[in-house]
Amino acid sequence: MSKLVDCTNPGGLHVYSEPINFCQALRSFRMMIPVKTDATPDERPLERGEIEIVRGYLPDLQVVPFHFLGRLHRFLHSSKAGQLEFAPKVKRWLSNGIAATDALIRQIAPLHFLAGYAVLHGHVPSTHKVAS
Repeated sequence: MSKLVDCTNPGGLHVYSEPINFCQALRSFRMMIPVKTDATPDERPLERGEIEIVRGYLPDLQVVPFHFLGRLHRFLHSSKAGQLEFAPKVKRWLSNGIAATDALIRQIAPLHFLAGYAVLHGHVPSTHKVAS
């Protein structure tokens, strides 16, 4: 993280989309849903402590959670490369229902710990010196 910040001008914006894990029990449940993931063996979601490390570099860091039911969506569309447009109508309706439910959950702040992904964004402090 420090190398990325060192290459950024003061006030520069950093934006990341990362898997997150704020609820270990839910993570265990998500891992039981049999879908293929694209992660390498040593990858894992960020936890709260790691978010705070990032906040040390980007003090105004905002965390915008999303993807509460993402594994269910991928489970529905496990065939034909997961492409929604090739799915039967019923699967498309279910997928749209999952997306709508996800959007509703996203609006309820106390449920943010249930998210599977987050967009993190913040600015490099104006006092930061760019590495030469």
